[in-house]
Order: sequence, then C-alpha cells, then structure tokens
Amino acid sequence: MKKTAVAIILHGLSRNGIDMLMATLAECWDYSRFDVTFLLAVDPGKPQPMEEKVLAAGARVIHLHDLNRGRWLLWPFTLRKALKQYGPFDAAHYHMYFLNGVNAWITKKAGIPVRICHAHNTSHPNEKAIGRIIYKRIMRRQILRCSTELVSCSAMAGRYLYGNDTFRVIPNGIDLRRFAPDDNDIRERGARFMTVGRLHEQKNPLFLLEVFSELKKRIPEATLDWTGEGPLEEKVTAKIRKLGLEEAVHLLGSRRDVDELMRKHDYFLFPSRYEGLGTVLIEAQASGLDCFISDPIPEEADCGKCRRISLVKTAGEWAEEIADYVRSGEWMKADPDKLAHYSIMNTARVLMELYSGAGGKE
Repeated sequence: MKKTAVAIILHGLSRNGIDMLMATLAECWDYSRFDVTFLLAVDPGKPQPMEEKVLAAGARVIHLHDLNRGRWLLWPFTLRKALKQYGPFDAAHYHMYFLNGVNAWITKKAGIPVRICHAHNTSHPNEKAIGRIIYKRIMRRQILRCSTELVSCSAMAGRYLYGNDTFRVIPNGIDLRRFAPDDNDIRERGARFMTVGRLHEQKNPLFLLEVFSELKKRIPEATLDWTGEGPLEEKVTAKIRKLGLEEAVHLLGSRRDVDELMRKHDYFLFPSRYEGLGTVLIEAQASGLDCFISDPIPEEADCGKCRRISLVKTAGEWAEEIADYVRSGEWMKADPDKLAHYSIMNTARVLMELYSGAGGKE
C-alpha cells in the first residue's frame, strides 16, 4: 500500500508549545501508513532541541533557512523548491501564523491536494500597526482561498486567524500518562509555585514577578521555579534583583523534565497577555496543580483547576486573591472528561484522518 506523504511546515522544533506539540505527535503517527517530513524555517547546521525526538520517532527533518533579516521574502521560493525536491507530497500541514498565507499558496501551486492551515495564537505585539493590518488582510485571503482545511487549537485562535470563516477546533493534545500524578504521590500542601513559558512579552514575565513579589509579602515561604528561556532574560534577571527575589525565584532554563517538576509543586502561575490555548496549562492541571491564569486565556484550557484573574487588576490584587485561596486550604478538582479530551492520541487520530483526505473543502 502506498504511504501518504505529509509535509509539516514549522518555524522550528524548539521547546515552545507548537513545536513541542508537533514533536510529541511525531511519536504518534502510524508510519506504516504515513511518511512525514518536517520542513523547518531554520538554517542548516542549527540543530533544534526537539529534533532528535522527531527523528527517533521515524520522521524526516529538513532545515531550509531562518526568516530573520528580511529572509522571509525568500521563503516562497525556498518552500517551492523544497516541496519539489523532497516530495511529492499528498498533504501539507502548516503552522506559521499569518505566513501560512504563503504556505497555502505555494502548497496549492505545488499540487498538494490536502492543505491544512493550523491556528495557534490570538494576538501579536504589533497588532495595531498599519503594516501589520495590511499583512494580515492579504495573508488571511490567501489562507482562505488556498487551504482545503482550516483548523485551530481553540475558538479564539481560529477567529483571530480566519475571521468569520468556518474552521474546526482540534485540541492540542498532551501525553496524559506522562503528566498524571504518581499513584503513591501524597503531596503535602506547600507554597511551591512554578511557571513554564518563554521569557517573552506574550507571557507577561515582568508582571508575573511583580505578582510574586506581592505574594511573598503575604506568604513569606513562597518560592517560584521558572522553566523557559527567551529574549527578556536580562530584564527578568534585573527585575528579580530589583525586587530582592534572588533567594525565592529560580530560573531553570530549558528543561526536559517538566513533568517531574510539576509533580513537585503546588500552584501554577500563568498571567499571559494572549494564548492560542496554553498547552502547558493542560499539563499543569493533569499534574494536579491549581492554576492562576489571566482572562485572555481561552475557556477551553480550563479543565477545572483554573482560577481566572483579570489583567486589569494590579499585581497586589492578584497576590491577594491567590493568597486568600492558598490560605483557604482548598483544592480545585480537575474534570476527568475535559482532561481526556486532550489526549495526544485523539489529536493524532483526527490529524491522520485529515492527512489521508477525510474531510476538507475540496
């Protein structure tokens, strides 16, 4: 039986949410039915943190070139050449925000019959810039004209990328077995907070530190472990020093053992400015953590262990609400049915159906 050849088009295979999702899915594909090639907007010779995992699973990984310094203008030509060189492909699945307009156009010109656009986010730092507005309008038109399937990780992310067009929500799955609490884990209540996310404006890191600083005034024994790297690392480090939190806040960098770390903590802080879904939030709830999240995070991410707090509130108000909850001695309860909805095997099954041509506009 001829295998279905699939091209996964990504910015990279780093440890951010989208790349982690696709790397985990790589371990779930049925390689007796599918040949999967990852085409990355990364320069050759620059290995990615999740690349070995994808290769070990059985997929192929091809580095094209990064998009910095105006090189995104070369992307249409590079992608067209790669599709011809490494194809032919039966399906293309692209994950590059509004640049998916280019991906949709090029994959259609290449004659790929199944073309899947995937929405993963709900905003951008330069959202109101006139150039950004024009860019979004042009790219959205190409996405809608050239894709055969529009999918999204949440309703909010879908509306952001596709406007009023119809799309399908496919939850970002996780390995529920990996993040489940140990059967013999008797966790004593403490004040061990953690967060996972890039040190980037999207994750609101400086505000998070202000919240934790106020929280320390109310719960002196509180600690915060922070997993992630990013462009705001210097500002975050300086803020930690300014607030006198050197002993309480621990920057752990990029980690492979996030599941183990989650099982050693009590609470999860997630005051993002925007999220497509927030897969790490699903992982935290599956691990048993009570989560304090910002109001822009999609409702779908709440599996019963989330306390939503408005970003309109001050850091002090956030801290007071969190401290009151911690002192109450309560535990939020996860909804097992909602968590089961996020099984990575369910996500893989739905996507394999799309790759094989089930569904679609054409």
